[in-house]
Amino acid sequence: MRGLRRKTYRISSLFGLTLLVGFMLEASPAESLAHRSPDVPATCDGTWQIQTGANVGSIDNRLNAVSGTSSTDVWAVGQFTIPSSHMETTLIEHWDGTAWSRISSPSSGTLNGVFALSTTDVWAVGFTIQPPGQYINLVEHWDGSVWSIVPAPNPSPSGEELLAVTAISSKDIWAVGEAYNRRGILLTLVEHWNGRRWKIVSSPSPGVTGNALFGASATSSNDVWAAGYTNDANNYPSTLVEHWDGASWSVVPSPNNPFPYQNDLRSVSAASTSLAWAVGDGSSQGSFLEQWDGTSWQIVANPAPVGSGLSSVWADSPADVWAVGIGYAPPSDYPTLIEHWDGATWTVVPSPSVPGDANVLEGVWAASPTIAWAVGIYQDATTGKILQLIEHLC
Repeated sequence: MRGLRRKTYRISSLFGLTLLVGFMLEASPAESLAHRSPDVPATCDGTWQIQTGANVGSIDNRLNAVSGTSSTDVWAVGQFTIPSSHMETTLIEHWDGTAWSRISSPSSGTLNGVFALSTTDVWAVGFTIQPPGQYINLVEHWDGSVWSIVPAPNPSPSGEELLAVTAISSKDIWAVGEAYNRRGILLTLVEHWNGRRWKIVSSPSPGVTGNALFGASATSSNDVWAAGYTNDANNYPSTLVEHWDGASWSVVPSPNNPFPYQNDLRSVSAASTSLAWAVGDGSSQGSFLEQWDGTSWQIVANPAPVGSGLSSVWADSPADVWAVGIGYAPPSDYPTLIEHWDGATWTVVPSPSVPGDANVLEGVWAASPTIAWAVGIYQDATTGKILQLIEHLC
């Protein structure tokens, strides 16, 4: 079933992996205290290295997105499972240049996206669950001292979820996701922050049986992108790209892999008005990359192996773009996947993996061409537990 599922589960479920999923509950006071990783980064040598974060859930611990303002101010968000109750709550971690620390979060639920405007202005979005089990939007804000919940519209009586957030300024922020209508059809969801409140903005939902937006990116107040999928009458997904021109959202044609059963775009990132990238998954055709050249979206040759999937992309400049996800090494190994665009070609960059059943990188962000972060999860081969995975390029 599509809709109202975290990106981690969506990606890894394509490869037959079983990941633990629970309901949500507030953390106990003892479990809400900040945790700090004792590790320091390995010697920087220009390669990607695993960096231990603040794993707090002994059953399920995930990071879904990462964003920052500098090499010493980086945020990662996700969720963890409270061991005593097997319930989930939001997880927020911060890198100060020396170590990752867990920062107290005011809500149960899951955080899917994060965007840092400054050291005192960071936004995170996701969902929480209210009785009797309805998914509702969750928006949290960091003011430099504490995270707090910011009320956001919940348009659906059947459930909604925010999946990504992007910002132009403190008074111009976009969040995207999905929401069910009264007939049980999943529609795109777009909300905007004007500095005072969040407001729903009308967005196209061309699919017959389902629509969702998983990624968002902006270069200015009249150049905002969102990407996801749309389903036809046969429930086959196709790529969906939408654009905000300062007045309205509209669908921009985007290509698909020839295999009809799985064409999702999971993330989009714009470097300029004439260059943007979107990444996704084409099921048995593997991951794929699409480029906006100022006129149209086109599929670009991808060196990743068939069977892989891409979940996040970050375009720092026209010649410095990162994409991350899950690789495939037959017959059953799923290592991390990191790719880099140098302005001419995409190449697969060596990246470490934790021994286990799967390694999935869900989010990527770069502070510079030589400093970047990727976050996600891995599944322990012995215990089956899902633990967070952080990788650092420096």
